[in-house]
Amino acid sequence: MTDAVPRDNEPEGNQPEDVPPKPLIEKARDFAKRHRDKIAIVTTVAAVGAVVLREVLKQRDEAMVNADWDEDASQDAGDTEVEVSGEDSASGESPRDSPVEHDVKGHLRTLRDGRVIEIPPYKRGGAKDEEAGPGDEDSGEAAA
Repeated sequence: MTDAVPRDNEPEGNQPEDVPPKPLIEKARDFAKRHRDKIAIVTTVAAVGAVVLREVLKQRDEAMVNADWDEDASQDAGDTEVEVSGEDSASGESPRDSPVEHDVKGHLRTLRDGRVIEIPPYKRGGAKDEEAGPGDEDSGEAAA
């Protein structure tokens, strides 16, 4: 059966040697036309997945930064004792730690009513257990 005569079930000109191959671009167009709905669904799912992944990674990064900050703050807080009054604990803010002890220069202070008073030099900051020095009393009265 090697004759070149076409068989009854095959029409003439339908043999692979007679048909030139389609260019790749035409094959792609035909594929896109046949599967348009499926391509749209897959593209949408991929885009939504990318957005969700980006948000999850952003939240994870923020959580890691906050965890690092909380860890640093807890280490710092472990070194110092902090008294929390009822007023501070209700607002949710931690009280301010006093700064390192330092000298304050003497200066003039203008009060709300217009009076000008002289504030002598004094030491400020440091431990809370220390008793107030003579300069501290004057500055407390001036602030009141």
